[in-house]
Amino acid sequence: MTKSYILLLTTALALGACGQGGRGSEQAGEQADGTDAATGDMATSTASPTTPRTGGTGGMGADPAMRAGSASDPSMAAMQPASYVASAASGDMFEIESSQLALKKSRDPAVQSFASQMVKDHRATTAQLKEAAKAADATVPTQMQPRHAQMLTALTNAGGADFDRLYWEQQRTAHAEAVDLHRAMSQRGDLPGGLSGFAKSTLPKVEGHYRMLTEQGRGGAAMSGGAAGAGTSASGSIAPANPG
Repeated sequence: MTKSYILLLTTALALGACGQGGRGSEQAGEQADGTDAATGDMATSTASPTTPRTGGTGGMGADPAMRAGSASDPSMAAMQPASYVASAASGDMFEIESSQLALKKSRDPAVQSFASQMVKDHRATTAQLKEAAKAADATVPTQMQPRHAQMLTALTNAGGADFDRLYWEQQRTAHAEAVDLHRAMSQRGDLPGGLSGFAKSTLPKVEGHYRMLTEQGRGGAAMSGGAAGAGTSASGSIAPANPG
């Protein structure tokens, strides 16, 4: 009887110890799970920081009139004077030749008016560029760069309303790029004096052309004789962006 009692007591104590051990293991497991979960959340937070948005008013796709400037662009910062002359000359050649083409092919009065102004203004900046380049001992190329040549070919192959639409699109693109180029180079402190002065004097002219394009939508009714706006005269013809 005594032996049976002792045996039962021993079994009960053993079972109780097992139960306590199991509970301790479960608690330890729960704590470990909680730690893992917390660690996982922290890791997720650390691995997924908020990514800054690109573009905005300082991005290259923004309106050049709204940009802080392009002098920080590595390609502009490293551009040699000869490359600046080549780019500026190519832009002028494209503006002149595309606008001469528009004077021949388009029947839209707005296109005709704007194109006439572009031929006049960019012939003037070409003459100024030649003087500035001569003082800087740089050569002005007589052929436009391949990309401008391709744009001119596309325009040559267009006709009718497609021609007018493409002309406006190319003018916006070319003038946005010109604004970026001359603004960046006007902020450079290492250009020869003649080229630096050319960049500073040309910038407001191409900015004026760009405003004509953007403020009138694409050169629509206001350019054709509607209500006069910035860049247009009271009669609806395009006034020079920077006469002189």
